[in-house]
Amino acid sequence: MCNAAFQVMGGDLSHQMKRQKNNISIYFRDRKGEEYFLLQLLNIGAKRDELKFVFNDPGTDTSGTYNETTGVLAHSDLTHPQPEISYHYDGTMLWKMPANKTQARSVHKNPLGTGGRRTPLSKIGLWEPIIRYRVFDYSLCKKNRSSTPLVLPSKPKLFDGTPFECQIYLGSKDSPSVTNDEVTLSVRVCDFAESVDLLLLIWKSHLKGQFLELGTSGDQVWSTNNVIEIIEKVQ
Repeated sequence: MCNAAFQVMGGDLSHQMKRQKNNISIYFRDRKGEEYFLLQLLNIGAKRDELKFVFNDPGTDTSGTYNETTGVLAHSDLTHPQPEISYHYDGTMLWKMPANKTQARSVHKNPLGTGGRRTPLSKIGLWEPIIRYRVFDYSLCKKNRSSTPLVLPSKPKLFDGTPFECQIYLGSKDSPSVTNDEVTLSVRVCDFAESVDLLLLIWKSHLKGQFLELGTSGDQVWSTNNVIEIIEKVQ
């Protein structure tokens, strides 16, 4: 279940990647060899795991809009140059709009309500889905190559310019790897955190975009902005 969303505007065993640092930018290449930015993973905790996920680079003229209700544009929605999602050691998972030049205070949104928590990172067992990322428009996937890049394996039939879906999971170190085929890809990021590994599962999407309802009028507009949703944990 996903109640809110960010929009970014404007057969073998899974591949296993070792981290180089606690800051990894992940890229993919389309069938023409063009490189695109997927997301940035950060572990910002000094003594405990504190994970952060970023999906755009404001230096490339992209931004993100936080929709309180998925599929609805409202006056209360917030647009930010670089919104992010965080998962903290105690299980708190937040939408975040950090303070910047035009926004004096950071804004945090907890899908579970104030004080609500998911599974603490050290208690996560087998793969738990946390984020769904639908890429409709490759041109929005922009970021200059970082010093710690992770380029996904070539999948011409998957990254062929048409939409795809990426689901992000966290799992214990003994969680099994996942198989893939020509049109699906599983990538496990090992040693990114002390307590968990991260899994990306990517497959073709049958969706080409989405209709957004204008909250004031109820009219609908077609959008191909990329969409990020927190997958709420089923209790």
